[in-house]
Amino acid sequence: MNFLIAGAGAVGSHYGSLLQQAGFEVQLLARGAHLKALQAGGLRHETDGKTVDLELPAGDDPKLALDADVIIFCCKTTGLAAMCEELQPYVPPEVILVTLQNGVTAPDAVQGWFPDNAILAGSAFIGTRLEAPGHVIHSAAGHLRLGHWHGEDAQVLEPVAAAFREAGVDCQVVDDPRRLLWHKMLW
Repeated sequence: MNFLIAGAGAVGSHYGSLLQQAGFEVQLLARGAHLKALQAGGLRHETDGKTVDLELPAGDDPKLALDADVIIFCCKTTGLAAMCEELQPYVPPEVILVTLQNGVTAPDAVQGWFPDNAILAGSAFIGTRLEAPGHVIHSAAGHLRLGHWHGEDAQVLEPVAAAFREAGVDCQVVDDPRRLLWHKMLW
């Protein structure tokens, strides 16, 4: 399974690192100084008392989506429309899209741009930060909750959840992602 992390800052780089270390193909769609650092020296990832230095393919070209089986939207909610607009010409309908934004609007927004794709709504309970460009520190939690946004079957959701579990992420499937998103927002 090939993953594209769209908006790879602290959260996206953390999950991208774990997925790559578990043997999955991962590319990071990043910007600015973080992208330059990733391209020049890779990613330094601190988690669970360990530090690893990884080479993670990173770029800013939306055509990276052409190689993805799963795109995980990790950009801020305020940048989601621009990210979707950039990626839209390069995302075929068989690609699974996962939203990890805070708030309750991301899955519907992504569905509006990609009406033929399966959408998985997710919520990440995590503490991460960019210590410096190319250097991510994971300091708290990290579990994910994922659910079908519009009734996609388990053949879509389970492989994605299983990939996260294989990467060491506590990833659970929820029946009602709307409730999940509202619960986190109210929290």
